[in-house]
Amino acid sequence: MTDLHEIQRQIVARITSAPTGSALKFALMDAADAVSRAIEAEKRAPGPDVEGAAA
Repeated sequence: MTDLHEIQRQIVARITSAPTGSALKFALMDAADAVSRAIEAEKRAPGPDVEGAAA
């Protein structure tokens, strides 16, 4: 599991405990969405064997 997956897991756990309709819950939902997009981008990113990538 990547660090992003662990972060996403923790955010989702906080969402379930946040009060319904609260600003905190909406902010956490936005954060979870951003992490999901980052996970998808990470999947599409070229691997380390691509020229110019860090070793």
